[in-house]
Amino acid sequence: MKKQYLIIIAVLMLSYINTKAQTTIYSQNFDSLALSLPTGWSTTASGWVMDSVTANRSSGYTGASGMFNCVIKNAATVSGTYTLTTGAISTIGDTGITVSWAARRTTHFSDSSSSIQSFDFSIDGGSTWTNLPYTENAGNSTWAIDNAGARIMLPASANNQASVIFRWVANLHKTPSGTYRIDDFNLEGTTTTGIAELANDNTIKMYLDNSNVLHIEDSQFQGKLSQLSIIDVAGRMCAKEMLDINNTTYSLAFLKAGMYFATISNDKSVVTKKIIITQNK
Repeated sequence: MKKQYLIIIAVLMLSYINTKAQTTIYSQNFDSLALSLPTGWSTTASGWVMDSVTANRSSGYTGASGMFNCVIKNAATVSGTYTLTTGAISTIGDTGITVSWAARRTTHFSDSSSSIQSFDFSIDGGSTWTNLPYTENAGNSTWAIDNAGARIMLPASANNQASVIFRWVANLHKTPSGTYRIDDFNLEGTTTTGIAELANDNTIKMYLDNSNVLHIEDSQFQGKLSQLSIIDVAGRMCAKEMLDINNTTYSLAFLKAGMYFATISNDKSVVTKKIIITQNK
């Protein structure tokens, strides 16, 4: 059997996080999806749909992608609350998360007392939600970036998460007309080099030996358990273990070649390091 060699490259930060400009983490313009919601997105009782009326599909504002958008209509639903929820988005390796989208709220949507009740995010699969306050566009039937064009900043709890989901909550009153549309949903973050949530986290060391075993050391946290998580670039959890990281080992022989993120978390700190694994046969 040919031997596999795993190489782990962890860029360590001594005191401060070395950051870059914000880059796009996720973008959804709905344009290539015909009449289906994006993969992973969902809605309550078919309340939010892709508009089937060709004349209404194109969004119109500076920088708009055009073509398709997602809409909820007063006439197409009974009165009630309807949510639109995104698929899971990984923010591993990013901080300073911001979000934006374009919206068009018609005059009759506002006149009917229908409203977008809230915009929220969750990092635990939807068990709990955190509201993100923002300013809704005027109900004047005009396309524009919501929140007066300013990106909405997420709290630090959204940083370095394997799964972040968002939802719009619409409270509708059934009337013959009135719509709310969204387009060009965009999530951005600042990619970090050797992510360290706290400045004193350089006490944690990780290295791989020739036997494909990951060594983890933290001399200042002796005898207490920490959680090790290994996550791939798609946000999938590959491993999760509770370890005593004063001086412990963990085999990575099961991983395929590629980029991963190893996170150590305890009641003192959280440290995430980028892992590049290659397999030479």
